[in-house]
Amino acid sequence: MFPIQVLLRAPDGGPRNDSKAVCEQIRVISQRRLLRYRGILSAQAMAGIRRALLIALDLAEEAQIIC
Repeated sequence: MFPIQVLLRAPDGGPRNDSKAVCEQIRVISQRRLLRYRGILSAQAMAGIRRALLIALDLAEEAQIIC
């Protein structure tokens, strides 16, 4: 697992199996493509995703200055 990926342990967020957020593969999609509710991630998982996105977008140093 790379620092720009986050392990999501089941059932956090709803999946039955462990999965990972691949934060180096950011995509924009229309809300119309989201057909059904999948679940809500824990605050801990969202913090990991935020951290991984800051690294993937090369904003980690700037974030440390702001925080």
